[in-house]
Amino acid sequence: MTALLALNRMLRGRRRAALRALIADARTRANVAFDHEEVYRTGADRPELLAISYYLSEYSGGAHGWYSPATLIWDRRANRRIAFEGLLAGRARAFAEMRRFICPALADLRQRFARSGRGGLRGTCPGPPYSPALIAGRGGRIRTLRISLGEIEGYAGGQYDVYIPVTAAFVASVQRRFRPAFQASRAAARGCNPNLEDRLCRRLQR
Repeated sequence: MTALLALNRMLRGRRRAALRALIADARTRANVAFDHEEVYRTGADRPELLAISYYLSEYSGGAHGWYSPATLIWDRRANRRIAFEGLLAGRARAFAEMRRFICPALADLRQRFARSGRGGLRGTCPGPPYSPALIAGRGGRIRTLRISLGEIEGYAGGQYDVYIPVTAAFVASVQRRFRPAFQASRAAARGCNPNLEDRLCRRLQR
């Protein structure tokens, strides 16, 4: 309970800071519509850690706003927020294992949208560091990582989400005290683009 209270204070502080910044910006420009939205979703709730994925979007004038998908990981034992890399014992090994799935899934996604006429083809595959959302079933272990690649092809291209399985090699790269939170999976890697009305995204997000 103490850990959750500390997390709650941190989130409320972030919200107050965001509102103060938005209000200060609004006072400098008249007749401009401002908007700020934060959406949080629990991805994994384990004794070792709590993982929350969140989405920030803001508009403060201009042709379009901006959005940013991100992940918050709370170390329950240390009672503090940690970066994804704080879970890892072998950073290079973990990122290499993730990239092995990310690049083919992203290439398949681009091909699928190119055939439908809703996306272009660019051969780049973003490299590490990655900050994935950790996804587990209710009360279960983390078996899936979701990497959100926001605006990698400009604002119009939207956000690419790549879902990759937690593998035995990835689990081996995690610090020992966090390993019980993870379980290897043989699921296929999949990619989708929620901004382009991708039906696959709706299925994967359930």
